[in-house]
Amino acid sequence: MKITRARVTAPQTVELEDAELNPRPDVVVIRNLACGICHSERQGWLHGPAGTEFIGLGHEPVGEIVELGADVKGPWHVGQRVSGYWGPGMAGYAVASPASLAPVPDSLPTDHAIGEVLACLVTCSRGWNHEFGADLCLVGCGFMGAVSVSGVRHSARNLIAVDLKPERLEFARRQGATHTVRADEDPVAQVREITEGRMCAVVGEATGVGAGLDLAVQLVGGFRPVINLISWLNHEVRLSNLARLDRGVVLRNPHPMYAPDRMEELRLGLSFAARGAWDLDDAISHYWPLAEVHQAYTVAMNAAEGYIKGVVRC
Repeated sequence: MKITRARVTAPQTVELEDAELNPRPDVVVIRNLACGICHSERQGWLHGPAGTEFIGLGHEPVGEIVELGADVKGPWHVGQRVSGYWGPGMAGYAVASPASLAPVPDSLPTDHAIGEVLACLVTCSRGWNHEFGADLCLVGCGFMGAVSVSGVRHSARNLIAVDLKPERLEFARRQGATHTVRADEDPVAQVREITEGRMCAVVGEATGVGAGLDLAVQLVGGFRPVINLISWLNHEVRLSNLARLDRGVVLRNPHPMYAPDRMEELRLGLSFAARGAWDLDDAISHYWPLAEVHQAYTVAMNAAEGYIKGVVRC
């Protein structure tokens, strides 16, 4: 069958192309309904393909089953909304293994059912594990950091958000932060004052740059403090405060392999989202049709003013 899909054709250039989809008998054919944009795609978008390399886009899809392969068994049916691990999500149609799918709860809006990122929210939330009444801090108030930490806002003594952008700090406040701190206004001193000298038991690093990780190291305190590495560190990062790591700082890396069971994280994420555990209406700031996918990635990858999280409706 003929499909339309997005691909990176040159640095910072996304185009739509026609392609052929040839499903095997052991897969389902899915009409993609929507797909989230993930910052982990930035390197491919930024540098473009090498030679004939194909760079497809979108790994946070939700869709509707339109065809079952002859060998497909289980509780699947045509017309069923599903989310899971397949790609490309930035395409009209795709194929998926039934083992990678989870049904979307009836009460969950399609735009919020981008299951892969919901699974990541569950995994990143595991990285915030702490003693009741601990001081927590988030450095970098984007989608994954602010939404994941919102789930533990009721068990923290102080939940401190640090960022350079006022609109990001306001977003973190809406997601449950008790204090907001500008990153360029001596955040170490401010956090020390807020915590009355204790500093923070867990600090989430969600900037993806060395300066953010360096600041996170300075903000931890107490016995075996934790740095929760939420950001996608896809380039070399150096620390200038290595000496502080000798106090037994624990580094948690809550990315996919941190999850005990990725399919269970997916099902949990869909369930939590369906019951309103996260304020996704506030967290998803931009929507585009598939025809505007180039503009969507330009806005998202450059973190344009007001951007938090984007969804492309296919």
